[in-house]
Parts: sequence; structure tokens; C-alpha cells
Amino acid sequence: MAIVREDDGRVSVIVLNLPGVGSCGDTEDEAIANAREAIRATLETYIEDKEEIPWVDSNSASVPDGAKLKWILVNV
Repeated sequence: MAIVREDDGRVSVIVLNLPGVGSCGDTEDEAIANAREAIRATLETYIEDKEEIPWVDSNSASVPDGAKLKWILVNV
């Protein structure tokens, strides 16, 4: 995931290997917790709908300038 501190002080998180998934929060920890929930909900939807999960190679994803990269684990 890419973590970006916005001009207003909030933190945005972009999940690089799962298109359309991201989140934000007042702190980095809050943004990551929100992103974990977004990932979990997105994966559950794909699984329930019996759709293929559109994983993307995170090495080919566009990373915003100044972003901090971080790997996290999510239990589904």
C-alpha cells in the first residue's frame, strides 16, 4: 500500500494491488485500519459473488510522489 500525508494533515492509503481500494484517516494507524476493513469487505464481495479477484502486480502500480510504501496482512 502507498501511504500519503495530505496537505490538511489527514492520511490517505491506496491499496496498490487491489484496484479501487483505498481509505483515509486522521492518523496513519486509522487510515491503515480503515484500509484493512476496505480490503476485507472488497474480497468478501468478490468471493460471495464468485468473481475473480482482480489482483494487480503492485510493482507495476503507479505510486504517488512522496508516498511511503508498506506491506500489511489482512485476515479474511
